Amino acid sequence: MAQAEDLSPLAGAVRDFDPNRFQTALFAPAEQRENLMALYAFNVEIARIAETVSEALIGEMRLQWWHDLCEGAFSGAVIARGHPVGEAMERLIAGGRLDRPTLRAAIAARRLDLAAEPFATPADLRGYAEDTAGGLSRLAAALLGADPPTIAAAGHVGTAWGLLGVVRTLCPMAAQGRLYLPSQVAAERGVTREDLSAPPVAEAAKALCLDLVGEVEELLAEARALRRCIDRRHLSPFLLAPLARPYLALLRQSGGDPADPGLWTIVRRPFSLFWTGIRGRI
Repeated sequence: MAQAEDLSPLAGAVRDFDPNRFQTALFAPAEQRENLMALYAFNVEIARIAETVSEALIGEMRLQWWHDLCEGAFSGAVIARGHPVGEAMERLIAGGRLDRPTLRAAIAARRLDLAAEPFATPADLRGYAEDTAGGLSRLAAALLGADPPTIAAAGHVGTAWGLLGVVRTLCPMAAQGRLYLPSQVAAERGVTREDLSAPPVAEAAKALCLDLVGEVEELLAEARALRRCIDRRHLSPFLLAPLARPYLALLRQSGGDPADPGLWTIVRRPFSLFWTGIRGRI
């Protein structure tokens, strides 16, 4: 991992709060790396709102600030004076580097983080992952100059990573009073927040987690089918795929147990990522 003295403030924030994406960004072309760090630092800002506020209303206000900043930047306004991440986002938007609907959807989806039961159906959960992690990967691929098929494939990898992230945080979220499984399906199978808030996790909850694992694996397979040979310049957002595999293997081995402490470790696979980069395949 890069030394602290070698990092910009934006890259330092990504390393500290999103170390997996930080690893992938290091494999982007040098001239694009800081743009990716700015995008990922923005994601850190909006993704951490729910865990840093004491009231949902405060979270709503912070998300609205980011919405207004981005919408203003698309119209040429400057709002983020003195805010490094906001200023960086304004520069990216002013340079025509970010897709407005994708960015707008990513911010809007984060409002669900403020709810106790944000997803009623599997489609709701899938939509959340597509708009947050999936949208972020599509924006990253576009920043790198990828073509539409590559951007779509990157979105599948990002959505898979987002769903995997839900599984990895099910227990901590349940301990905070939040159920991140689709509530309708959870009710049908008799799964409650209490089943996830402390080990041992109920078998019915593990079965739901395995359903999500299967969906993650299908999305990664779709990404490989869409773009089997990826230009190395655009590979960075696809490197979440090799980082996902150890977590998926762990979930398979544990029967879908989201309380396995291995899920909360940070996978560092520099040689695997390097080899993926050399091959140009995910």
